Amino acid sequence: MAEIKTSQGKWFFATLKDDQASVPVFSYLDKVPNWQMLQDGLKVRIEGQPKIYQKTGRFSLFAQSITPAGRGALREALENLKKELEQLGYFDLTRKRPFPLFVKRIGLISAPDSRAYSDFVTILNSLPSGIKIDFYPVLVQGNQAIDKIRLAFDFFNRNPGRYDLLVLTRGGGSLEDLLPFNNRALAEVVYGSQIPVLAAIGHEKDECLIDLVADIRAATPTAAAQMINSCQQQFLLDIDQLAEEIISSYRESVLAGSDQLNGLVNNLFVYYQRQFQRASLLFTLLEEAANRLLGQVAFEKENLANLKKLLASFDYRSVLRRGFTLTLNDRGKIITASRQVLLGDEITTRFYRGRIISLIKQKDD
Repeated sequence: MAEIKTSQGKWFFATLKDDQASVPVFSYLDKVPNWQMLQDGLKVRIEGQPKIYQKTGRFSLFAQSITPAGRGALREALENLKKELEQLGYFDLTRKRPFPLFVKRIGLISAPDSRAYSDFVTILNSLPSGIKIDFYPVLVQGNQAIDKIRLAFDFFNRNPGRYDLLVLTRGGGSLEDLLPFNNRALAEVVYGSQIPVLAAIGHEKDECLIDLVADIRAATPTAAAQMINSCQQQFLLDIDQLAEEIISSYRESVLAGSDQLNGLVNNLFVYYQRQFQRASLLFTLLEEAANRLLGQVAFEKENLANLKKLLASFDYRSVLRRGFTLTLNDRGKIITASRQVLLGDEITTRFYRGRIISLIKQKDD
């Protein structure tokens, strides 16, 4: 195989060659999920449909699947992809997340009615762990398996805070059967998961790229369930032990400090009794001061009323009301004696209501 390329994220193109001839090969990318493993010069096995272009008579092949031919070629392609992902840091231990301290809810990704699913669930439920399992059924073999598993990861990662762990598992199989779990696209999905991933693919001797990318790896589905149960039980044991230590420490502290506590209570009682007495005395003093202040206010209020009466008595309008008048010269000054005016002067006489203007014709000093 040579001249491998893709187009528009949708099409796959290559050329199948031998010593005597070459055949163009094309397909949809989703039909060739392992195309990243294919390299120039690699022997492959292609299953597909022959096509003949009517105008030119050119022969081509529409591929339904392309896999390296023979286990040697497949392993070589797998090793090349493994080295590439390793250089990109997909397997670095420093980026892997530890096993959750306490697991409350799991997202389980596996084939429905499979041995892997039943073994995992049976073992996990053999102990009263209280773990809730949300199951997402997928295909674990064939060209469509990768897309189904990607959809499962997308589903769980929409709400990452809801899940403590994702478990991706299937039973054993041949190297060809496990091709979806040696796929670069699926490795990228596992690598980008916001939720820690536990991979349990195949049997103990099997090792897939997904095992190396996942945060945690278990040899089998059963081992994965046992690992979760073991961590869960250890956490509960640690909690029980911590509770016992706290209770024991508390009991010792209570017994050792009972006398101190009694003394402290007595001291507090005496202290608050003194504070109450001081507060009572202060309240009495405040009450007496308030009474004095109220008396002073009443006294000042009476003085103010008398002052208002006095001021009212000096109001010239009150005098005018009683029949008196007020006489002003032409400059508006009050006239108190006849010598303050001359004959012919104009004077104004103001009454309580109204006024008159007069002319001086005669006066007697």
